[in-house]
Amino acid sequence: MDQLSTTPYFQLLLNFARVFKPDITPEELDQENGIVELTAEPFVVRFLPHLHDKKETAYEPDAMIIELDLMRLHLEHHDTDHDRFLLLHQFNATSYRAIGIIAFISDDLMLSLSKTISLAALTEKELTIEVGELLQAAHKLYEEWNHSTITPLENKP
Repeated sequence: MDQLSTTPYFQLLLNFARVFKPDITPEELDQENGIVELTAEPFVVRFLPHLHDKKETAYEPDAMIIELDLMRLHLEHHDTDHDRFLLLHQFNATSYRAIGIIAFISDDLMLSLSKTISLAALTEKELTIEVGELLQAAHKLYEEWNHSTITPLENKP
C-alpha cells in the first residue's frame, strides 16, 4: 500500500496511540499494512484499515476494523464449552444490535471481538468512545465466560 502513512486513517491512529504511548513514532506503526496493535491489559487491541477500491497511487481506507483479543481458548470441557458457546451466541445477538460488536473464535482458538467503524468524520474522541465500548464489552464477556461455575481459562492472548 503506497502512502498509507499520509491518510487520515493513519494520522488518526497515530494521535490515538500517542495517548497510550506519547513517544510513539510513525515508524513504529506498521505503515505497510496499516495495522496497529496496542495492549490494554489483559487484552490486545488491533486496528486494521478497511479498504475500498484502489485509486491510481494509493489505497484510501473508508473504515476501520477494531479487533480485541480476549484470550486463547482451550476447548476441552465439553459440558461447559456448550454453555460458553450459548453465551457467545447470546452476546452476539444483543451486542451486535445494540453497539455493532461481534464476538468470534479465530482459527487459532482466540476469543475475540470486532467492530467496523466508518472513517467519515471520525474524531479521536469518537474513536476513544468506540474503543471504550469495545473494552467494556470485552470485560463483560470475559467475566461471563470465566464465571465461577465454569472452569477458568488462560487469560492471556
